Amino acid sequence: MTPTEKQLQQLKERIELAFAGYKAGSWEWNLQTDEAFYSKEWFRLLGYKSHDKIADITLWSSLVHPDDLERVMEDVADALAKKAFSVEAIHRLKAADGSWLWVLGRGAIEYDADNRPLRMVGIHSDITRQKEQELKIKQQAQIIEQVPDAIILVSLDGKILSWNRGATSMLQYRAGEVLDKDIKLVLTNDAKEQFLRYMQEIIKNSEENPNIHSEITFLQKDGNEIDVGVSFSLLKDAEASLSAVVIYGQDITQRVATYKKLVLQKERLNRQAHHDILTGLPNRVYFQKKLHECINHLQEGKSLALFFVDLDNFKYVNDTYGHGMGDKVLQETAKRLRKSIRKTDFIARLSGDEFTIILQDLKSINDVKHVAQNILNTLKKVFTIDKQHEVHLGCSIGIAIYPDDAKSSKELLACADKAMYAAKSSGKNTFKLYSLMI
Repeated sequence: MTPTEKQLQQLKERIELAFAGYKAGSWEWNLQTDEAFYSKEWFRLLGYKSHDKIADITLWSSLVHPDDLERVMEDVADALAKKAFSVEAIHRLKAADGSWLWVLGRGAIEYDADNRPLRMVGIHSDITRQKEQELKIKQQAQIIEQVPDAIILVSLDGKILSWNRGATSMLQYRAGEVLDKDIKLVLTNDAKEQFLRYMQEIIKNSEENPNIHSEITFLQKDGNEIDVGVSFSLLKDAEASLSAVVIYGQDITQRVATYKKLVLQKERLNRQAHHDILTGLPNRVYFQKKLHECINHLQEGKSLALFFVDLDNFKYVNDTYGHGMGDKVLQETAKRLRKSIRKTDFIARLSGDEFTIILQDLKSINDVKHVAQNILNTLKKVFTIDKQHEVHLGCSIGIAIYPDDAKSSKELLACADKAMYAAKSSGKNTFKLYSLMI
């Protein structure tokens, strides 16, 4: 083996060693002859028989997805035309099982003394899982962006030592504008203290070689704020002494915005499931859950009251003025009921013109009577709808006390219902306590 061949073999071995344990394989492309070398790790990445192989570039191009080949070759041609020293392309390669593997291809370009491209050496790393996640986000939230990655090397006192193109893409500063500057330049005021705390923590625990993952708000050159998912890791020199901190960042602004939208949507759906659309009050489902919780958490020796409120003569409103008018009456009723009860009380609309109220923290039966009388007084006042229709209603209220009248939420509601019908039978616009009926 000639010295040149030996050196090449050593280079290949070093590349393979560097990427051992990662889903990556190395390759080499002779730009003069189109001869190509593919490492055993490259074949293993795609599920083919693992062995080194010298072929030509068509072995790779035959495996590239038809939709990606032209774009990748254009990227390569563009890099060569610009005499770039590296090229990067994300594309799909056909695996042995017929599936498509997303890979991130990175290649370094070697030129001769006349600046003619000689060869390209690089790797393909498996990013299939990352791409699938991006596609999933696009489908669910109709948002997808290729988030550029930033790698920033920061000295122990916070000075920027290196700045890759991903950082430039994400934060708009060129490397020459930020090198030797304080990292605070690209942090919002609120994030500076947070960033400093992470730096101190990772330096303090350097012997444990920790990694910190968090989210920090960065500041772009134009003053725009972006949310960045960051990882802090240590860089040590040959003597294992701490020399700098590596900051790896991904722009997650859209992801954070999407998450917030999903949270809001979830809250909205939850509210719709537990609240009456017409009045905005809790509905029957929410009421039953609340009553059950109130009873279960009631302290020994304490009691609560359940009001069953039914409007008097509401059917007349619907029959005379229509359901549209009836809905407005119900909305006004809900507003008046809210004002008639205490802040600690809970009100819900069961259905139609039926409402329930849970009174907690009862000190005496006078509390119950006082709230009941407030409700009667406010609902017997004339309802003026659309500034022209006057409606006179009133209500009948049935009241049951836990645990005096019932031992369960279901029984308590039944008792309050019976008391309400007793109030209607006695002439309406009044309240009845279940305990006085038996």
